[in-house]
Amino acid sequence: MDKINLVCGSLLHDIGKIIYRGTSERAKHSKLGGDFIKSFEQFRNTELTDCIRYHHAQEITSVKSNKEKNSLFYITYIADNISSGMDRRKDLEEGAEGFNWDKKVALGSVFNVLNEKEKGRQNYSYPFVARTRIKEEPLNFPTATQNQYTTAYYDGLITDMKTILQRLKPDREHINSLLQMMESLWSYVPSSTDKNQLVDISLYDHSRTTAAIASAIYDYFQAENITDYQKELFDYNATEFYDKNAFLMMNFDMSGVQNFIYNISGSKALKSLRARSFYLDMLLEYISDNLLEKLELSRANILYVGGGHAYLLLANTNKTKAILSDFEHDLKTWFLDKFKIDLYVAMAYTEVSANDLMNHNGHYRDIYRRLSQKTSAKKANRYTAEEILNLNHQGTENTRECRECKRSDLLIEEDDICEICDSLQKVSRDLTRENIFVIANEGVLDMPFGKKMSALSYSQADKLKKSNAEVQIYTKNISEIGQNLMTRIDMGDYTYRSDFHEMLEEVEVGINRLGVLRADVDNLGQAFINGIPDDYLSISRTATFSRAMSRFFKNYLNQLLAEKSYKINVIYAGGDDLFMIGAWQDILDFSIVLKQKFADFTQNKLSISAGIGMFREKYPVARMASLTGDLEDAAKDYKPDERAVQATKNAVTLFDATNVFSWDTLENNIFVKLDAITKNFEKLDETGKAFIYRLIDLLRGVNENQQINIARLAYTLSRMEEKIGKTFAQELYNWANADRKTLIMALEIYILKTRER
Repeated sequence: MDKINLVCGSLLHDIGKIIYRGTSERAKHSKLGGDFIKSFEQFRNTELTDCIRYHHAQEITSVKSNKEKNSLFYITYIADNISSGMDRRKDLEEGAEGFNWDKKVALGSVFNVLNEKEKGRQNYSYPFVARTRIKEEPLNFPTATQNQYTTAYYDGLITDMKTILQRLKPDREHINSLLQMMESLWSYVPSSTDKNQLVDISLYDHSRTTAAIASAIYDYFQAENITDYQKELFDYNATEFYDKNAFLMMNFDMSGVQNFIYNISGSKALKSLRARSFYLDMLLEYISDNLLEKLELSRANILYVGGGHAYLLLANTNKTKAILSDFEHDLKTWFLDKFKIDLYVAMAYTEVSANDLMNHNGHYRDIYRRLSQKTSAKKANRYTAEEILNLNHQGTENTRECRECKRSDLLIEEDDICEICDSLQKVSRDLTRENIFVIANEGVLDMPFGKKMSALSYSQADKLKKSNAEVQIYTKNISEIGQNLMTRIDMGDYTYRSDFHEMLEEVEVGINRLGVLRADVDNLGQAFINGIPDDYLSISRTATFSRAMSRFFKNYLNQLLAEKSYKINVIYAGGDDLFMIGAWQDILDFSIVLKQKFADFTQNKLSISAGIGMFREKYPVARMASLTGDLEDAAKDYKPDERAVQATKNAVTLFDATNVFSWDTLENNIFVKLDAITKNFEKLDETGKAFIYRLIDLLRGVNENQQINIARLAYTLSRMEEKIGKTFAQELYNWANADRKTLIMALEIYILKTRER
């Protein structure tokens, strides 16, 4: 019970800041928070409330003589310091006199300081937002406007918190519900309102990392038989603790993701894409939750999960390492049994100290470098000699193959489909209808450790939840608060139509083709490792940055697509990359929206590169993915001119690897030309359209010096002056001389948009 009290107390340790900002009370936030929590009978637990009441040095000093030396608030105190990236032995409590507190200050953007050496520092902040139970968080982008959070905003939060906290208890069954409440209500509440500091860490991110650190310290102390927390964490010995490798930074890294999603070729391949992507997302979420359950930790210890990766903060103990070793063995055995070598999850960890997490020794970046090296080593040596021999002796006598994925094992009798593909097809039918998924002993889709997953209606899930069955329930993009809660998982899963043929049938004009977009954030790994200046690098800030990226791709992406009902299906949206299929015109149009909104969201501190392909509906999905991936790679290699030494990226490739353009060129050059062409050509008859083809042929037919025949161009345009006007004919002539490539692209897009179906 001590550990539960510690985690709940650490999660709620700064709740008094909301009370302070939402009322006229003049007391310190720690006292206000303690008094507020005590108003709920189920939270009247001294160990818990003391974590809220005494997490600053001055207050601890005043009461330590009357408190036990193993009081949990000592752990919350130092976890708070580590999360903040500062040693708070000096009183920095909000509500104290002598500091530059501003109760109305808005949450700043973590992108303000990102890549500031190249891009400069900014002072953007967020408008105030709180997400309710069902309603999605509205698009909330940082603005240069000096937003202010009024007392009324915080008063509304207090009302919401009272309603939710009445339904919660400080026990294991409610911890994740508490986390979801905090994420919904605190994501835009600044952790600090001291205007002398950056105010870009939300109270949610600070509190959850504080709880993660606190629970890891508790486990470490239990293993080391340390019972005098006062001596270890508050008195003179505290300096020594900051240097101890008390923590493990651990990660999961899934390999084979792209091939698993795209290497299908059956008649239902397009319908199965989303299910396969969803399955991998759920695998990683469930694997992370299962490990946390074995370690008796909460989801607060998940620093990031998405895009085939997960990062967890754990205690550096022999018990933890033993559990990790057994877990890794069991997990690998399951993946080998179900997927052979097609899918693999690497597990690695590195020992870290509090000073590492705070970057006080300049070693924070080294944590991820070491972890990356260890992960790469695991991938390079995935299997033992015994496992390889066993795989080689698992030949099958089947001459049949799965019609979807082409594997020859695990085939269902009298049907040319394997168990995995059959289950995925069954689940795919439910993905657009249901948002609740249960993992239990019985179900449809295989999950690790003898479990299966099924989709349920809300009433079915609620009934199952009340039955006290040993199940884990996840909701897709919906929050649920209560005992044995349904864990919310955000996913970029916008779906216009599950059937692509039906989708294309709705397009009345233009060539009947699917568009495929693959996009990836440029240099994200570099930004994560080196983008935040040393003075501001901390576990809270990188957690904030990671969650911001997830919010864009897993939450905002759905809303951006829904705003204009784009005929597009999101197949895969990770923490930094994207795969979508839809009507080709909608894909092209939305690509500009994606670029613009991502630039707005990151304050132009990050960019995105993309490839856009065009294919017939029945073209093999694997080839669509591969060829569009090649187009994306071409965009990543974009250079503004031949003299450039290094690729600038921030580009898009259209249909062919030779058509690579900067986003600015596509938006402000090609699309401008396209609008003018559409306006002036829209009344042309078939003879006039033939002129467009002749014009394109002429523009393509250059001599050895890459120059067009000026005389032939002038003659061709003069013959069309009567139909398109002399002014526009002259404009076409000027474009042809100044920027032939963009004119050809604009003309080709026009033909595709107006071509008979």
